[in-house]
Amino acid sequence: MVYLLFDESWRMPVGIEWFWLLMTGFTTQFGQFFMTRAYQSDKASNVSAISYAGIIWGAGFGVFLNVRINLRREAAQ
Repeated sequence: MVYLLFDESWRMPVGIEWFWLLMTGFTTQFGQFFMTRAYQSDKASNVSAISYAGIIWGAGFGVFLNVRINLRREAAQ
């Protein structure tokens, strides 16, 4: 962990990167708020089953995003 703080390849976000970083934080808090509300209003077993589906969606989105990035890199070369 200490290495990450002193790694020379790390840099501060600039420009639009700050926007995306803040939007990630806001949407995470928004999602956490509603997840907490869901646990308050329904049985935990029902909410957790839906919550675990998010892992599948996240993995699928990660594969999709990685494929798009790789296709752009190949097109640029």
